[in-house]
Amino acid sequence: AHFVPAAYVTLPELPLLPNGKIDRAALPEPDLRSDAPGRAPATPHERLVADIWRDVLGIADVGADDDFFSLGGHSLLAIRLAHRLGTATGTTVPVRLVFDHPTVAELAANLPAANGTPDPIPVLDREPGPDGTLVLPASTGQERLWVLCRLDHRANLAYHITGAARISGPLDVEVLRTALHHTAQRHEALRTSLREVDGTVLQVIAPQPDVPLVLVDTEDWAQVVADEAEHTFDITTGPLWRVTLVRAATDEHVLVLNLHHAVADGWSLDLVLREIAERYAAMTGTTAEPAPLQYADFARWQRNRAADDLPFWRDHLDGAVPLDLPTDRPRPARQTYRGDTVPLDLPSDAVRTAARTVGATAFTVLATALTTVLTKLTGRYDVTIGTPAAGRDHPALADVVGFVVDTLPLRLVTTPDTTLSSALRNARDTVDRVRAHQRISFEELVRDLHPDRDRSRSPLFGVLLAVNGTPPRYHLPGLLVDPVPVPRRAVPFDLVVQVEERDGTLTGHLAFNTDLFDAATARTIADRLRTTIEAIASTPDRSIAELDVAGSVERVRRAELSVS
Repeated sequence: AHFVPAAYVTLPELPLLPNGKIDRAALPEPDLRSDAPGRAPATPHERLVADIWRDVLGIADVGADDDFFSLGGHSLLAIRLAHRLGTATGTTVPVRLVFDHPTVAELAANLPAANGTPDPIPVLDREPGPDGTLVLPASTGQERLWVLCRLDHRANLAYHITGAARISGPLDVEVLRTALHHTAQRHEALRTSLREVDGTVLQVIAPQPDVPLVLVDTEDWAQVVADEAEHTFDITTGPLWRVTLVRAATDEHVLVLNLHHAVADGWSLDLVLREIAERYAAMTGTTAEPAPLQYADFARWQRNRAADDLPFWRDHLDGAVPLDLPTDRPRPARQTYRGDTVPLDLPSDAVRTAARTVGATAFTVLATALTTVLTKLTGRYDVTIGTPAAGRDHPALADVVGFVVDTLPLRLVTTPDTTLSSALRNARDTVDRVRAHQRISFEELVRDLHPDRDRSRSPLFGVLLAVNGTPPRYHLPGLLVDPVPVPRRAVPFDLVVQVEERDGTLTGHLAFNTDLFDAATARTIADRLRTTIEAIASTPDRSIAELDVAGSVERVRRAELSVS
């Protein structure tokens, strides 16, 4: 689960130097008069910021003195805004800049100097074999999944991305099939499997798409969705994606899209669905042109980026020890992937209050609360959790389908006397530093740090926190499309906190390994997470040692036990 990408806008006319950088000396002076409310954006930078705000916030009218958060902005939209601004100006825009300067005029006046257009990602030479098949280098992430999936078929289920939607109206199945075919024609990842040759994992790309569209007639579409979530792929054979269309009635269908993580991530899922919808709407039978940049190009480019960031990660993780969580059952000798979920009931207002007090994102508040709960569970004040990194800081990667996302360790260190507000500020600063050093893969990090190998758990961390944006809506002409929840029965870590931020509210679930935890224990952890978030917002000066993380249900149980 990962951040949903946003479309990109064209940079307004700005004076440029011969090297492509903005000529700041030639920019007009900003009109800083504030005597007239609703002043329109006047400078090129103000107009740029306002244009991106309109798109990100989905509103038509933005004034120079409007506040991003007053107009409905929240932390994930702030991340999207910073990404878009960085792409448009050819620089890196820190997320904190949006919190520190929340109006159009302030943000425009404090945009960092452009550092030039990044070097293009080289495109690999492609020499197909006699049958048209391409064999190209695999990414470091694909290498890891190759090993995991070959050792345990359940790992395939843990590394799937499944989405489903109900489609109401007269769906044309043949047009949908054509749209799927053209989408796979454009993106090599949808024609890819993996193969090991002389100890090296390689991508094997078929010359023509094999569109795996399965048609099912049944009113019990929910069972089909559940079954598809349990469908396994053989990573050595393609295709590594599958589309199932359930016809529940004449004009009622459910579409289920299942992709292996080796060829896609959450961002890719959005790209694929958006492109399928666009091609269906076009009703065209023309052949699709290949995308200008393919995943194999990223895989080769990725391997040359890590060296500069390694010193940071060596320092960040020096002395870090994996958490030994208390479990309901002994940990199996080899990591398992059987999982289940319990819902999260998160206090959105408390998250928003805590975030605004220190200029942080919802992710940072949740990371602070989660690590505090883990501290209380283990007695350790040095906690490392995993966090997804989108990995698409280069603008050319915006439209690449593939396994670009990575998972990196976030280490937060406190003491018994650390207050909740201090822990939150420390987490904010640490998250900023980690985000500034994401040009490294998890595999390269493990290879460099050489952590003790323990086949019973994931290296470096066993708990993951992921915060997603609002799922996009896909529009098909003459049809209504509504998302359908997909049950999760496999989990790649001991615990996964999965949160969705939608219109200022937070929903989600806690996934847990059922070989380690009972559902009751998972519900207790979820309840403690809510309690800790409320404490960060309401009693920020309380120390971690003084904090009672027990939730309301747990406190009632304690009271009943003490009476008995």
